[in-house]
Amino acid sequence: MRKIYFLAVVLCCAGLLWGAGYKNYNWGLTPQELAAQLPELQKNSTALATVPADELYALGKQLWFGLLKFEMKQAAKEFYPQTQKYESYFSGKDGLVFYFVDGRLVCVGVDFAGKNPYQELAQKYGAKTKFHYLRVNNYTYDGAIWAVPERVIFYAAHALKPEFGNVYYLDPSWLASVKKRLETPGSNNRVD
Repeated sequence: MRKIYFLAVVLCCAGLLWGAGYKNYNWGLTPQELAAQLPELQKNSTALATVPADELYALGKQLWFGLLKFEMKQAAKEFYPQTQKYESYFSGKDGLVFYFVDGRLVCVGVDFAGKNPYQELAQKYGAKTKFHYLRVNNYTYDGAIWAVPERVIFYAAHALKPEFGNVYYLDPSWLASVKKRLETPGSNNRVD
């Protein structure tokens, strides 16, 4: 009986870990491990190394109401401490951007043009009320968020041209670490 119980626990844990990420790209992969799966992978410039701060700010405003005590123009400074290493890579063939923090995969961005994926996401994860947010470039975007155990999904579509935008799949553990850092009194990343 104990063997059956132990096996059931092991299978449940394996089931929780399996699929944690985006498609075949699990959270925590290194750039080298990803390059083995995608030989055409190319490194982005350092200016594009971080998960877009506009989207992270909008996500934070929705999920962590009241915690963000800074303006969007400060978001990049607040979310990305200089003590961490940020880099991103893209696969032009697949239209994917992979974001790494300290050498570990934390986000996958998928561009869309022509076909808006909102309905498909709503069918799979449930309908969500869209919200508006403003990017630093003053364009208004529609956003929606789905939080499931293995990923947080952030949908972002241009408000006037909803057939253009991005879907970001984020590691919930990494987001939890960002939130914890912002909650920590005396953190160098707090402005209040």
